[in-house]
Amino acid sequence: MPVHVDHIAAADPAAPTPDDIRRIWSAERRLGAGTTIVYLIRIQQFRTYCALHGLVEREELTLERVGRFKDWYAERRGLERFPHELNQQGFPLLR
Repeated sequence: MPVHVDHIAAADPAAPTPDDIRRIWSAERRLGAGTTIVYLIRIQQFRTYCALHGLVEREELTLERVGRFKDWYAERRGLERFPHELNQQGFPLLR
């Protein structure tokens, strides 16, 4: 049961758009195309979580609060825990 909230509605108006993120990551040659797609999906899921819970995205970008997102995501998907390696690096890049 996927939930999707438009990234514009889910994110702070000052938050980088997916196009901004792609452009920065591409210019810095930090990530390959496949990894970028995976990280953008995780970022969208995080933004959806923030929108559904009325949270301010930037305030949720702490280790503790991202942990709450991971728990929420895992519970929704019936997973034991959100895979650590799939999201830990993407969120600091939003700051």
